[in-house]
Amino acid sequence: MSVALDARQEQLPDLLAPGLDIVFAGAQAGGCSAKAGAYFAGRGNQFWPTLYEIGLTPRLFQPEDYREALDLGFGFTDLVKVAGEKERNVKPTADDLAAFEAKMEKAAPRAIAFTSKGAGAFWLKLPAAKIDYGLQAETGPGGAALFILPSPSGAARKSWDLAPWRELAAWVKG
Repeated sequence: MSVALDARQEQLPDLLAPGLDIVFAGAQAGGCSAKAGAYFAGRGNQFWPTLYEIGLTPRLFQPEDYREALDLGFGFTDLVKVAGEKERNVKPTADDLAAFEAKMEKAAPRAIAFTSKGAGAFWLKLPAAKIDYGLQAETGPGGAALFILPSPSGAARKSWDLAPWRELAAWVKG
Protein backbone atom coordinates (compact mmCIF):
# COMPACT_ATOMS: atom_id res chain seq x y z
CA MET A 1 0.00 0.00 0.00
CA SER A 2 1.44 3.38 -0.95
CA VAL A 3 0.87 6.50 1.08
CA ALA A 4 0.43 9.75 -0.81
CA LEU A 5 2.21 12.74 0.65
CA ASP A 6 0.27 15.88 1.35
CA ALA A 7 1.38 18.58 -1.18
CA ARG A 8 2.74 20.65 1.73
CA GLN A 9 5.19 17.83 2.54
CA GLU A 10 6.41 17.20 -0.97
CA GLN A 11 9.59 18.84 -2.10
CA LEU A 12 11.48 19.05 -5.33
CA PRO A 13 15.18 18.15 -5.09
CA ASP A 14 17.82 20.65 -6.13
CA LEU A 15 19.54 20.23 -9.47
CA LEU A 16 22.98 21.73 -8.87
CA ALA A 17 26.58 21.18 -9.93
CA PRO A 18 29.75 23.23 -9.54
CA GLY A 19 30.41 26.06 -11.99
CA LEU A 20 27.01 26.44 -13.64
CA ASP A 21 26.26 29.54 -15.70
CA ILE A 22 22.88 30.07 -13.99
CA VAL A 23 21.00 28.72 -11.01
CA PHE A 24 17.30 29.51 -11.27
CA ALA A 25 15.96 30.02 -7.75
CA GLY A 26 12.33 30.25 -6.77
CA ALA A 27 10.74 31.02 -3.43
CA GLN A 28 9.49 27.42 -3.29
CA ALA A 29 8.25 24.76 -5.68
CA GLY A 30 4.59 25.08 -6.51
CA GLY A 31 2.24 22.23 -5.76
CA CYS A 32 2.00 21.17 -9.43
CA SER A 33 5.78 21.07 -9.80
CA ALA A 34 6.24 19.13 -6.56
CA LYS A 35 3.54 16.64 -7.53
CA ALA A 36 5.03 16.20 -11.03
CA GLY A 37 8.57 15.99 -9.64
CA ALA A 38 9.71 18.54 -12.22
CA TYR A 39 10.56 22.23 -12.13
CA PHE A 40 8.09 24.73 -13.63
CA ALA A 41 5.47 22.06 -14.37
CA GLY A 42 2.39 24.14 -13.61
CA ARG A 43 -0.18 24.53 -16.35
CA GLY A 44 0.36 27.85 -18.08
CA ASN A 45 3.91 28.28 -16.75
CA GLN A 46 6.01 30.13 -19.33
CA PHE A 47 9.44 29.09 -18.02
CA TRP A 48 10.35 26.44 -20.62
CA PRO A 49 8.87 28.29 -23.63
CA THR A 50 10.70 31.44 -22.48
CA LEU A 51 14.09 29.68 -22.22
CA TYR A 52 13.62 28.44 -25.77
CA GLU A 53 12.44 31.84 -27.06
CA ILE A 54 15.45 33.68 -25.56
CA GLY A 55 17.90 31.08 -26.87
CA LEU A 56 18.99 29.37 -23.65
CA THR A 57 17.73 25.97 -24.82
CA PRO A 58 18.24 24.48 -28.29
CA ARG A 59 14.69 23.11 -28.34
CA LEU A 60 11.46 23.52 -26.40
CA PHE A 61 11.98 21.47 -23.25
CA GLN A 62 9.14 19.95 -21.26
CA PRO A 63 9.22 20.12 -17.45
CA GLU A 64 10.14 16.44 -17.21
CA ASP A 65 13.32 17.22 -19.21
CA TYR A 66 14.62 19.51 -16.45
CA ARG A 67 17.58 17.25 -15.56
CA GLU A 68 19.05 17.96 -19.01
CA ALA A 69 19.52 21.58 -17.94
CA LEU A 70 22.84 20.67 -16.30
CA ASP A 71 24.21 19.92 -19.78
CA LEU A 72 23.22 23.46 -20.80
CA GLY A 73 24.93 25.06 -17.81
CA PHE A 74 22.03 25.76 -15.52
CA GLY A 75 20.40 24.28 -12.43
CA PHE A 76 17.52 24.78 -10.02
CA THR A 77 16.78 25.31 -6.35
CA ASP A 78 14.28 27.05 -4.09
CA LEU A 79 14.75 29.18 -1.00
CA VAL A 80 12.21 27.07 0.90
CA LYS A 81 12.28 23.37 0.13
CA VAL A 82 8.68 22.63 1.19
CA ALA A 83 6.12 22.94 -1.58
CA GLY A 84 2.47 23.65 -1.77
CA GLU A 85 1.69 27.15 -0.52
CA LYS A 86 1.21 30.34 -2.52
CA GLU A 87 4.40 32.42 -2.65
CA ARG A 88 2.74 35.26 -0.75
CA ASN A 89 2.37 32.84 2.21
CA VAL A 90 5.99 31.62 2.10
CA LYS A 91 8.36 33.17 4.61
CA PRO A 92 11.91 31.79 4.43
CA THR A 93 13.57 31.44 7.80
CA ALA A 94 17.16 32.34 8.65
CA ASP A 95 17.91 28.61 8.33
CA ASP A 96 16.40 28.52 4.81
CA LEU A 97 18.50 31.50 3.72
CA ALA A 98 21.67 30.07 5.30
CA ALA A 99 21.09 26.73 3.54
CA PHE A 100 20.55 28.53 0.22
CA GLU A 101 23.74 30.55 0.69
CA ALA A 102 25.74 27.40 1.52
CA LYS A 103 24.42 25.66 -1.60
CA MET A 104 25.32 28.64 -3.78
CA GLU A 105 28.81 28.90 -2.25
CA LYS A 106 29.38 25.23 -3.05
CA ALA A 107 27.90 25.35 -6.56
CA ALA A 108 29.59 28.70 -7.38
CA PRO A 109 27.36 29.63 -10.33
CA ARG A 110 28.19 32.64 -12.48
CA ALA A 111 24.66 33.95 -11.91
CA ILE A 112 21.66 33.36 -9.67
CA ALA A 113 18.36 34.19 -11.33
CA PHE A 114 15.44 34.56 -8.94
CA THR A 115 12.28 33.60 -10.80
CA SER A 116 10.07 36.13 -9.02
CA LYS A 117 10.32 39.44 -7.21
CA GLY A 118 9.17 37.65 -4.07
CA ALA A 119 12.11 35.24 -4.14
CA GLY A 120 14.55 38.05 -4.87
CA ALA A 121 13.04 40.19 -2.12
CA PHE A 122 13.48 37.38 0.42
CA TRP A 123 17.16 37.07 -0.45
CA LEU A 124 17.87 40.79 -0.68
CA LYS A 125 15.79 41.46 2.46
CA LEU A 126 13.96 44.29 0.70
CA PRO A 127 10.29 44.90 -0.06
CA ALA A 128 9.46 43.61 -3.54
CA ALA A 129 8.21 47.10 -4.48
CA LYS A 130 11.77 48.43 -4.03
CA ILE A 131 13.30 45.92 -6.47
CA ASP A 132 13.59 46.34 -10.22
CA TYR A 133 13.72 43.43 -12.63
CA GLY A 134 16.98 42.51 -14.33
CA LEU A 135 20.61 42.51 -13.25
CA GLN A 136 21.06 43.77 -9.68
CA ALA A 137 23.87 45.94 -8.33
CA GLU A 138 24.30 43.51 -5.44
CA THR A 139 26.08 40.21 -5.95
CA GLY A 140 25.21 36.84 -4.52
CA PRO A 141 27.21 34.22 -2.67
CA GLY A 142 30.66 33.81 -4.14
CA GLY A 143 30.24 37.00 -6.16
CA ALA A 144 27.55 35.52 -8.44
CA ALA A 145 25.64 38.04 -10.53
CA LEU A 146 22.04 38.41 -9.33
CA PHE A 147 19.05 38.70 -11.65
CA ILE A 148 15.43 39.24 -10.65
CA LEU A 149 13.03 37.91 -13.28
CA PRO A 150 9.28 38.24 -13.61
CA SER A 151 7.58 35.06 -12.48
CA PRO A 152 6.80 32.73 -15.38
CA SER A 153 3.81 31.32 -13.47
CA GLY A 154 0.47 31.54 -15.21
CA ALA A 155 -0.88 33.10 -12.01
CA ALA A 156 1.56 36.02 -12.41
CA ARG A 157 0.64 36.90 -15.99
CA LYS A 158 -0.17 40.55 -15.15
CA SER A 159 3.49 41.26 -14.31
CA TRP A 160 4.97 39.26 -17.18
CA ASP A 161 7.77 40.95 -19.14
CA LEU A 162 10.20 39.13 -21.41
CA ALA A 163 12.84 41.92 -21.36
CA PRO A 164 14.60 40.86 -18.09
CA TRP A 165 14.75 37.29 -19.36
CA ARG A 166 16.36 38.53 -22.58
CA GLU A 167 18.83 40.54 -20.48
CA LEU A 168 19.81 37.35 -18.63
CA ALA A 169 20.30 35.45 -21.90
CA ALA A 170 22.46 38.25 -23.34
CA TRP A 171 24.56 38.29 -20.15
CA VAL A 172 25.06 34.50 -20.26
CA LYS A 173 26.00 34.54 -23.95
CA GLY A 174 28.00 37.68 -23.53
